Formats: sequence, structure tokens, C-alpha cells
Amino acid sequence: MAFPQSLLTGLVHKNCKVALILHIVMIVIMVVFIFSYIFLMLSAGRREMHLCVTLIKQMEATSRERVLIEISYDEVSPSSELETNLRQMDSCTKDLLGILNSILDTNVVDLYHPVGLRKGIDGGVGSL
Repeated sequence: MAFPQSLLTGLVHKNCKVALILHIVMIVIMVVFIFSYIFLMLSAGRREMHLCVTLIKQMEATSRERVLIEISYDEVSPSSELETNLRQMDSCTKDLLGILNSILDTNVVDLYHPVGLRKGIDGGVGSL
């Protein structure tokens, strides 16, 4: 198979232009992907921090309510319906506080587990 040199040179130049355009398109796609990834990671981090702040505020409010309930015990007569209601509120408050603590513990483990693995610390969730 013999091709004239001018045809072969034109074909090589045409393919070089196509290859250059494909490389530019690939670089643009990679830049867009990298910026998208960074944006998604930052927004996920902001959401996680917002969740933690909300949970901490809820936990503080629950703790304040427990203190109010304990103060109210001194004000009610024993074996009254109000005392029964206060005990139920106290029990529910303790349960809610336990749930919030579990959620916060899970978030902390999720946040710091990859960091621990990178540093060579291998501890399961049960060891916390």
C-alpha cells in the first residue's frame, strides 16, 4: 500500500488536530470533575457540621429540661398525678438524651474513623 506523501502528511496533521481537541476536552472535563468533587465534599461537611450543632443544641435543651423537672419534684406532693407525669417526663427526657448521645457518637465515629485508619489506628466502634 503506497500513499502519496502529501496525503499522508495531511492525514497526520488532521489526526493531530483531533487528538489535541480531545486532550483539551478531557482536561476541561477533569477540571470540572475536580471542582464538582470539592464542592460536594465541602457541602457534605457543612451539612454534617450543621447536624452536629443542631444535635448539641437539642442535647443542651434536653439537659435544661431535666434540671427543670428535678426542681419541680420539690414542688409537688408525693404520689400525686403531677408527680407521675414528672416521672414520665423525666424518663422520656433520659431516653431522648440517650438517643441524641448515640447519634452524636455515631457521627463522631463516622468523622474520625477514616483519620484513624490513615494513621494506622485500628479500633472498632465497640472499643469506644
